[in-house]
Amino acid sequence: MAPDLQLYLIIVLIYLSDCVWWIPRNRWLVSGRWPEGVRAGFSGSLGNAQGGFRFLFPLPGVSAAFELQEWPFSLGKTLWTPWMPPALNANSRPKQESCLLAVEGSTVLDARGEEASSQLVTLLHSIYSAPEAERERRMEDAWRDSTDEDLIRARAAEAIKTAKSCRWMGGLQVVGMFGLAPLLVMRFGLSIGLLWAAAGVFSLALLNAVCFFRGHRVLYPQATHERWKASVIMVVSFPMSARSADLLTRRALLTFQAPAVVAALCEPEHNRIAMQQWYRDVQFPLSFDELDGEVREVVEGYQAWRATQWEAWWEGDARAEWRTLSSSDVQEGRRVCPRCLIDFHPETKTCPDCPGVRLNPVSEPDSE
Repeated sequence: MAPDLQLYLIIVLIYLSDCVWWIPRNRWLVSGRWPEGVRAGFSGSLGNAQGGFRFLFPLPGVSAAFELQEWPFSLGKTLWTPWMPPALNANSRPKQESCLLAVEGSTVLDARGEEASSQLVTLLHSIYSAPEAERERRMEDAWRDSTDEDLIRARAAEAIKTAKSCRWMGGLQVVGMFGLAPLLVMRFGLSIGLLWAAAGVFSLALLNAVCFFRGHRVLYPQATHERWKASVIMVVSFPMSARSADLLTRRALLTFQAPAVVAALCEPEHNRIAMQQWYRDVQFPLSFDELDGEVREVVEGYQAWRATQWEAWWEGDARAEWRTLSSSDVQEGRRVCPRCLIDFHPETKTCPDCPGVRLNPVSEPDSE
């Protein structure tokens, strides 16, 4: 293969790698053409027990993408969790404990003992540090704000508007990398053509990094380290900067509850199956009987809080189209799991894929 083709292929592969996001099992992805074509989904099937890959539209600026999570108020004396226990590995205690954060004074430490910092950590720490009598009121205020559809739409619109310049610059970069650069190489040869192409693309990448830095400062004013790190990487790896708009909007809605974001931004009929799957997870939580001590206290507190809060939301604020529950087609006499809707032999009592969830008997056909 000719050297110019090899270089071109490397650039294409680097760019395509930035069109793929790794989504943990406890998070969601909302993506699509803004605003009418946005749809929600979970982590992709291409992955492992911890998460999966999701593919974004390859052309920058055509679609919007937000990473979401459903976060609880699950507090113990020294431990609490801002992630979903269903993402824990039921057979691995280190995996369970890695989802818990420890509070030491004004510092929040992760499982590695390092300081954790994010918008969500800051919010939950402010609740945790409040007097116990005031903590419940702060929880209610935070819940109301995190499910307010007007606030969600306003934040999403702000993120899309802030990333507008990055979308334009990203489009120009793609044209420069995959359109103008090959023409220059064919016209002036590999050495001279590549030099001119690299200078033009690098200039666009530098301008895009500046636009990203300014937009990031507007959306995430406290994330100084993350802002500088991403901006420097964009200049060094210029194919990455073409996707700066997605990187800018990715975490813009993490402080909102994922189901409420789906209700606010997505068309109901396009997300009925995903939302019903999520609500079955709420109704039939996994069992963590092997846990003990404060870890178990935190997980059980989360599950109880989750069921209470989301059942009320589902009945009051969820879309009517989602409440038309799907039914599974199973053979007569077999038992079905109410959580994953997989049917099993009638002698099976609990679902082997959903620890602690008992199977429902399948109704027998009416006798004539």
